[in-house]
Amino acid sequence: MEPLAGGLLSREQLSQLAETGPTVVAAEVRRRWTRTYGSQTSDLYAALAKHPQTAREVAPGVPEVELIHAVEREDACSPEDFLSRRTKLRLELGESASAAISDWFGRDAA
Repeated sequence: MEPLAGGLLSREQLSQLAETGPTVVAAEVRRRWTRTYGSQTSDLYAALAKHPQTAREVAPGVPEVELIHAVEREDACSPEDFLSRRTKLRLELGESASAAISDWFGRDAA
């Protein structure tokens, strides 16, 4: 039986991954990533190392690198897909933060 995507690490290993991640991203965001993406959090860290400008927050607690990852690796195709299906951030973010994410998704449409 194959583990789910991102399900390769124990809770202790995920906690260690969050604590040792790049400090350009807040610790609370790194912890959320390990809960959301599991071992694939390392992919987000690698992307940040390659493109440090993507640490810029599009909305509070949502760096651009996470949105890029969601589109390129998880096939998120809309703000609603990212906010409700992929991350459940719709429950935590306010209206203006959700609007900023919608704007990010619409950036190429203009």
